[in-house]
Amino acid sequence: MVGGREADAVQPGAVAQVRGHHPAVPIVLTTSPMLDGTQHTTEKAYLDTVARSDAHTSVLDLAVQQASDGFGCDFHPSEVTAQKMADQLEAALRRLLHW
Repeated sequence: MVGGREADAVQPGAVAQVRGHHPAVPIVLTTSPMLDGTQHTTEKAYLDTVARSDAHTSVLDLAVQQASDGFGCDFHPSEVTAQKMADQLEAALRRLLHW
């Protein structure tokens, strides 16, 4: 459930918990490549709201998985999509950490 009660309770608390142990570490929240359309928009808006609560938290808007890349079990990301996600995350971390 995106933006529902479970997500509302978990995400801000998770960011606060990580921040409590690591005050200066960048936190990157990612959208799901499994969501598109309205679900993606809702998730992205929610994560943006969570990220605004912490100066060192950002949102990485992962590309939506493509059928041409195949699917894993129950339409989860395939190895091809996982590599694309890793490439996007690596690029974002390089920018954030000035690598």
